[in-house]
Amino acid sequence: MNTYQGFLRRLGESTVDMKTETKTYSVVEIGDQILTNVRVSRKLANFVSDGVGGDVTLCLHSSIIAACTVNGKTYYEGNFVSPWGKLAAILCSIAGAVAFFVLTVQILGSVSSRDSQIPAISGTVAFFVGAVISYFWGKRTFATPSELKDWKAQGASAV
Repeated sequence: MNTYQGFLRRLGESTVDMKTETKTYSVVEIGDQILTNVRVSRKLANFVSDGVGGDVTLCLHSSIIAACTVNGKTYYEGNFVSPWGKLAAILCSIAGAVAFFVLTVQILGSVSSRDSQIPAISGTVAFFVGAVISYFWGKRTFATPSELKDWKAQGASAV
């Protein structure tokens, strides 16, 4: 995560994507840095715009503002999930589902008769249970940058 600190001179023109609830600024001028095509959630954009004409800190993950400090108070996107984190969560979901499926079929397959439908049904249920559990574990573990977890622990405000 890249951090930019300094006097926030300008937030350029912006476009709003109502589907993703994000705003994209054509340019952000902070200190001696000029950033282009910077995205931010619409909620967090309110706090970023309050910082124009003052000293701020912007924390960007790729080209997305994940947090900002304005007037000494830190705000962060409470639902921020990195794109690579989403991929990791999906891969965890697949791995967990396969593991639950294989274990369930192995255990129940050895207990029941060959003609029974129990292993197939329970294996399917286990597949979905494993997928859901693994997805949320993966999302929590990989998708949220550690900096956001630290800010949350320090009492920063989620928006």
